[in-house]
Order: sequence, then structure tokens, then C-alpha cells
Amino acid sequence: MATGLQAIQPVVLATPGCNAFSLQDGQGKAVIGVTEGLLTKLSRNELAAVIAHEAAHLVHEDSRLVTTTCFLSSSFGILYEELGKLNNGTSSTRYAGYSGRRNNFFAAALVFWMISGLGYLMTKLIFMAISRQREYLADADGVRLCKDPLALAESLYKISRRYRGDVPNACEALFIMNPSGSDLDEREGLFSDLFSNHPPVSQRLNKLLLWAKSDMPQLRNMVEMEETDNGKQVESRSPATSSAPLFMAFQENQWVGPYNAEQLLSVGMATPTTWVCPPGSQTVTKASEVPELLPLFQQQVQGAVSQNNCPRCKVPLLKTIREGSAVEQCSFCKGFLLRAGVLERLIARDNEVPLPEEIKKARVWRDSQRGPLKDRVHFPEIKCPLCQSTMGKGIHSMLTQVVIDHCTNDACRAVWCDGGELETILMLIQDAQTVSI
Repeated sequence: MATGLQAIQPVVLATPGCNAFSLQDGQGKAVIGVTEGLLTKLSRNELAAVIAHEAAHLVHEDSRLVTTTCFLSSSFGILYEELGKLNNGTSSTRYAGYSGRRNNFFAAALVFWMISGLGYLMTKLIFMAISRQREYLADADGVRLCKDPLALAESLYKISRRYRGDVPNACEALFIMNPSGSDLDEREGLFSDLFSNHPPVSQRLNKLLLWAKSDMPQLRNMVEMEETDNGKQVESRSPATSSAPLFMAFQENQWVGPYNAEQLLSVGMATPTTWVCPPGSQTVTKASEVPELLPLFQQQVQGAVSQNNCPRCKVPLLKTIREGSAVEQCSFCKGFLLRAGVLERLIARDNEVPLPEEIKKARVWRDSQRGPLKDRVHFPEIKCPLCQSTMGKGIHSMLTQVVIDHCTNDACRAVWCDGGELETILMLIQDAQTVSI
């Protein structure tokens, strides 16, 4: 149904090897086959990903080309081998005494032997023309069909580490992974591209893991955990074996995980503004917008809790006193909610002397912020925690160049300063007053 093709015939090969293949003729008939070994070693999700990969080959009809090429190569190869034996005299004794007829027969056999050799060479050239890219393309389209790049990566990793079966050389291109495990498949370069039909497993895994927001150490860990427990379903970091929701977290320009909600928070991996997504999914959202995570963040807020929530993190703000004025601060993003007139009082009362290196850093930052407001806004629009009115963005002053959020409700006029903005404002104003004195 996903491919839009007519009924695909399923086939199971009675072999302990782990592999899968697809066949296609010119009359609309298609076959997807797996081995008994594959059925016993892969989970349902992993098997579905392998089937999706083979279905992608059928959609692009490269299975049709490979099927035809394999059939011709096998036929020419067998004919070339048998006629070669005949030309070497292995059957000449049957024609003793009939030299004339024998010479004519061997002359014809020689011609057919040369033709079969040429045909075998031509099919080999066709094999060379079958690009490795077709496997990358089938991986990508297979993921689009099954929506689970991590499952396909796990299945390829498992197949690569096991016996893949024993088939004639001419049929190797039909399989999801070369049964012979040729070293040439694991190399890159022009020579490998010409003579190998399967790309390196490591490259295929890297592409899939990047899509799944994972990496090789995590993949190995998940597979080893499954093998250690003899295939039993245990709590692990695999989406196929864990009943609790799992999440990938974006940390230091890479995706890490998967972790369940408790693990994600216990190791300090995530804050409410951390980008997260389910393993293998392309739906990325902030942790504060995930129903399983938000209550856990809210439980972590300790102290004088306010009735107002942080507009960024969705957790309660903490009441505190700064320069004699009541303010509310988020314990995660360190943003400040300032009621009407509080920002002005903080500026007037601030007597802290910033360090010279802090002043220098603030000046450099301010000089880099010159330009249109629309080019400097990096945070999305928020609502006022006090009255829920829309907050507009504006530059605090030409002196500081800090963009802050202010409530558009004239009866409220609250101000929201994201983490570090209030400190920067106070520092730059203090610096200007010191210089002028």
C-alpha cells in the first residue's frame, strides 16, 4: 500500500544467514525475500525497516535492472564455464573416430564460448554501472516509508556483524548487504565505486544515524544491551524495546540519547528550552512543550514560587528581592519579570562595580548589535506572565542596545528580560556613568 505497487510476493529462504533481497520482472511481478536468520535476529520494527528498504528498490525499479543483470550474468557465466571445459578436451573422447564432425562441433563450441565470454563481460560492465548510490537512495526512501531511521540503522548493523548467507557471486547485488562480505565494499574511491555494488556499511550507518539524531556508540550500546539479555525485552534506550517515552536532546550541536524523561532530567541533560524529539522522528520541539517533561521541570522549582510562569520555560517563577525591589526570576533560563517601574528603580539604585573584563565584553557585544531591530530578534514572541497580553520587542536605549520584551497593555506595562539582558543593561549604564564622572 505504501509503495503503490501491485501485490508483492513474500518469500522466506530457509537459511541461517541474515539478509534480504528483492526481485522484479518486466511484467509487474515483484518479490521481497528475507532469510530465516533475519526473522530470528531482528525485531518487528527492524524487520519492517528492511522490508521498506527493499520496497524502495521496487519503487525505483532498480530491482528490475539488477534482476535482469543477475540472470544474464549467471547464464553467461555457467555457459562460459561449461564450454571452457569442453574446449579443454574434457568431452572429446566421446567423439573419437569422428574427426570431421568433432572439429565442426568444437569450432561451434569455441564460437559460443567466445560469445558467452563476451556476454559475461558485458553483464559485468552493467554491474559496474549500477551505482552504489542506489543503496543510499533505497535507505533514504525506505526510511520515508517506515518513518524509523534508527530501526534501519540497527538492522544494518546487526546484519553486518553476522553470517549473511551463501549465494552465487552473480546474485550478490540483489541483497541488502553483500553476502560474501567483500573488503572492497568497505572501501571508498574510484576503484571501489566501479567494482562494488554496495557502499560501506559505516557510511550507510552514519547517514541513518544523523537522520535519527544518534551516533555509533549509542547504536552499539543498544544492540549490545539486547544481545546481553538474550533478546528479552528489557528497559533499554531502544524505541522498539522501551515502553516509556524516549527522547533525543540537542546538546553542543549534536543529538544525544535516547533517554526517558527521568534520565533526561537526572543527568542535567535538558532544560525547558532544550530542543528534543522522539528517536527517529523529525518533529522537534522544546522540552517545556512535551507533556511528559513539563511536570518534571515544574517539580524542580524550589523556593518562593510565584503564581506567574516563565514565558519561555513554562515553569513557575521564583520571587526574589533585587536592590530593594520585588522581582520574579526563572530558575532555568534566568530571565526576569519586572513590573511597571521596577527596571527604572533597579537602574537608579544599582551600585555594583562590574569587572573590567565584563565591561569589555559588554562593549564588544553592544558594538556588534548596531542594525535594524528585525535582524537582531532571536527569540519568538511571548505573552505577558501577568496579564497574558502580547509582549512587544524594543530596544531599551541607544546606550545599551539591549532588546527587551514589554507588555503592550498600558494598565500592566511589565517588562521581561531574558537571561543576561538585565545584567547587561545595568553594567553598561554603570560603565557610562563611571566614564562621565
